[in-house]
Amino acid sequence: MTACVTSELRTNRKTSSQKHAELKRLSRKAARNIYDMLRLADQILQDHEYVDRFGGEPQLIEAMENDEFLHFGGNPSLPSMLRAFRANPLLKTWQEYRFNVRAMIDLAEPEPEPRRKQPDPAAIPKIIADVVSRFPQDITAAVNEAERRIKRISGKDETSDLVRHSIQEQIYDVRHKENEKYKSDGKPASEDLYVYFIGGSTLGNLTGKMLAELADSEQQKAEGHALNAAICRRFAEIVPEGTMLKRVVSTDDLRQAFEDLRRRR
Repeated sequence: MTACVTSELRTNRKTSSQKHAELKRLSRKAARNIYDMLRLADQILQDHEYVDRFGGEPQLIEAMENDEFLHFGGNPSLPSMLRAFRANPLLKTWQEYRFNVRAMIDLAEPEPEPRRKQPDPAAIPKIIADVVSRFPQDITAAVNEAERRIKRISGKDETSDLVRHSIQEQIYDVRHKENEKYKSDGKPASEDLYVYFIGGSTLGNLTGKMLAELADSEQQKAEGHALNAAICRRFAEIVPEGTMLKRVVSTDDLRQAFEDLRRRR
């Protein structure tokens, strides 16, 4: 008891400058101790046989955090400090950062991926319209050019099959809307009819052979669409709104309807 009192009296006799120097010494020692503690903890965790005694690495880390690293109060957590040590285990690196644990934790975090530039929503329809006009005879070339330009404005190196399919569908949609102009009351000049879109090309550029082949193809599509329309129209009258057809129409009735409609064609 007397020795403790004597030591305390000696401490109180120190000047503020001496106390500050002592504080610096303790600070440097504590900082180095943190590094050494993390180094030892990492070495212990590499001993798999020893780790297994605690039920695994997470359990042992939790035990050390609640005992040897209790003075941190869990902030920063031991797992985050261990990640910082494992990412930069050299003493020299810690010295460069003056053993700043928070700085070492930040240093261990991966660089965030650069945010990809989102294309202007209005830019894509303009691109689609432009490639339709530039490649009226070649759907594939139109899709390729639109895909290339969309990748450039979005900062992407690749696009998925789904995106490419969407581009193609938008191109077909623009071509269809352009064709609707020729079916309206406001008829264009006769020479403009050469650019009527049909079969992936324009009417004016089709050869006689292509016209014959397209006639058969379009007829088959028309018949298919006509059958679809007839089927839908037939059952629209008996299937209640909001009810699925299979809840109302039996398989036999459905088969009979298809047979009747095919005979009428």
